[in-house]
Amino acid sequence: MTNYGTVDGGDNYFLNTLGGEAWTAATDSQKQQALNDATTLIEQYSYKGEKAEDSQLLAFPRNGMDAVPQDVIYSEYEIADRYLDGWDPDADITPGNVRRRKMGPIETEYVTSGKVENLPLHLQWGLPTRKVFNWLYPYFVQQSDHLKRVS
Repeated sequence: MTNYGTVDGGDNYFLNTLGGEAWTAATDSQKQQALNDATTLIEQYSYKGEKAEDSQLLAFPRNGMDAVPQDVIYSEYEIADRYLDGWDPDADITPGNVRRRKMGPIETEYVTSGKVENLPLHLQWGLPTRKVFNWLYPYFVQQSDHLKRVS
């Protein structure tokens, strides 16, 4: 499969970035699978503009870009790390996320309305972190309603 980043690139990224424990502990084969899954997730969104070349396999680079933006490559590494850490994108958008419940002196609150709008933006868009959302969001096609990830 074609990816935006490489295993070596991810190793270098996490050497210079906080976090990445799951990436660092994984085998090269596991890292490659996580990159494949991260690419698949990134490719499920609609992006502004057109592909730079009709024949390119991935969404980036777009017209007017000389190369794949570093934000997209870094997003792939961050998503891959979350997959390696057991992140399940479908679990984050399940209604009933913790908000509040009281058990003796301990109180936790749950979102019970089942409305995705009650979740943070990165979860509404099916992304693992605000950092990844902030990196990818400028490239998303803007609509009056949020784009939803295709499962």
